[in-house]
Amino acid sequence: MRTSIKMKLRRSITSDKPGSIYFQIIHLRKVMAITTPYRVYHYEWNADKGSLLIDTSDVNRSRYLEKVYQRLNEEVVTLKSMISDLENNYPNYEASDVISLYKQKDVTLSQYVKKLNMELKSREQFRLKRAYQSVANKFIAFNKGKDLKLKELTPLLVKDFEDYMKTNENTKNTISFYMRNLRSIYNKAVREKLIFGEMRNLFSDVFTGVAKTEKRAVREDIIEALRTYSFKQKDEWQYAFARDMFYLSFCLRGISFIDLAFLKKDAVQNNILIYIRHKTRQKLEIGLTPEIIEIIDRYASYCKDSPYLVPIIRNDSGIPDRLLYENALRNQNNRLKKISEMLNLSKPITTYVARHSWATLARKRGIPLSLISQGLGHESEKTTRIYLDSFNMEILDWVNKEVITYARKIS
Repeated sequence: MRTSIKMKLRRSITSDKPGSIYFQIIHLRKVMAITTPYRVYHYEWNADKGSLLIDTSDVNRSRYLEKVYQRLNEEVVTLKSMISDLENNYPNYEASDVISLYKQKDVTLSQYVKKLNMELKSREQFRLKRAYQSVANKFIAFNKGKDLKLKELTPLLVKDFEDYMKTNENTKNTISFYMRNLRSIYNKAVREKLIFGEMRNLFSDVFTGVAKTEKRAVREDIIEALRTYSFKQKDEWQYAFARDMFYLSFCLRGISFIDLAFLKKDAVQNNILIYIRHKTRQKLEIGLTPEIIEIIDRYASYCKDSPYLVPIIRNDSGIPDRLLYENALRNQNNRLKKISEMLNLSKPITTYVARHSWATLARKRGIPLSLISQGLGHESEKTTRIYLDSFNMEILDWVNKEVITYARKIS
């Protein structure tokens, strides 16, 4: 071990007052100190051996000194373990790393998430901030309301957390959401040297993937029923707007709601919409059809003082646009759910449905997978196939029925 640890006493400037015990850390000839909360008198300290002198004649004082002695030994073991981890995982560490690690050795999950969220807030990453906070809240609820130190995270505890969510009937993708974000928090702590290498396989036994979800597309007759539905009451304007934004998304080749919300007016050039996908940073171009132009024109008056093409984000309050978007997304899905009830649909539609429906209906019309993938802005056809898997199953079932029917006719 290239780092040595010594215990020393910093004597008080007043002779009749106790001094404070500190650890002297020496690494590559650089000396740094860690002050402890333990205070003893100079006559209770052996400077040559760097240890306590316990006078058993004073029972109460000797009990205190014995507790200090025990805790100091525990701290030395902790420091040696930290230094060993640093040498194994970060060979070029410095003395300051030992000090920093020691000071943060007892940081809890909620404390660390609070620190991360302050950083995320300054960068206006509000969605990730909420995700991290949700993970911390969920894990503490699982831990019977108790916070826990980051160093106490173990593979077994994480597995128990997964089982807890399964017991509470969370879906695989919901569980994966919590696990991926907990892993992200954990990895940040590893990079900051708060936890070490022997726990890098913390998430190897839990699900962090993406499970195939139930088909989200709807039939063409439902799209048409939605488009032509008449909202007659004055207070139903919000549902008419939600319907129009859904149908606009469908007509714009299933544009995602975030991309629709942040479309700028200058994105339209010569009757062509040009934008960059938020998710992949891919450039897409879409020719404007009469249906698209009609909806944009319908809401143009609401966007006079806005840089945006449609009034999903209406900022006159100084609130960051990203927060306004997330609120608009919640409102949109709530309104679409209500519209689903109005249309007596068996399952509620969401913003995702427009995108999946465009892909599925394109496939039904015999459009090649490569063109559908390009139209959606997917980086690979593999992603597009995920959208269409359930549709392909319907086709296979139809083929199977046709074959069986044909065989019966022959017989």
